[in-house]
Amino acid sequence: MNNVSVIQDNMKSISVVLAPLKNKIRSNKKFVDTLLHILDGVTDFRKSGMIKYDLDKLLCICLLISMRGKFTSFYHASMFIKVRSDYFRQLGLIEGNNIPSHDTLRRVFLNIDANEL
Repeated sequence: MNNVSVIQDNMKSISVVLAPLKNKIRSNKKFVDTLLHILDGVTDFRKSGMIKYDLDKLLCICLLISMRGKFTSFYHASMFIKVRSDYFRQLGLIEGNNIPSHDTLRRVFLNIDANEL
């Protein structure tokens, strides 16, 4: 099983477990700041000159989508980000019209160290 499969399975597991709680989960700026602080410790494998999105913010977005039970695929996650872009901008996770594509999300999860995450 490759890295992407393991992480996708974990994200789906999170979605299944947290789905009954999705109406009770309130994502506010303080909660997101705490998640960003935790995720900031994950080693960024990307080349410094080619980074468009902060790794901690991408991971936080994916975690928030999983917590809402909406992370069923990378494509669906990128569409969710696009549709709810105002929400993610308000939380400071995306800037301007820069929406990460499904390829970006896939590439991040393909190359990130799953054990470290």
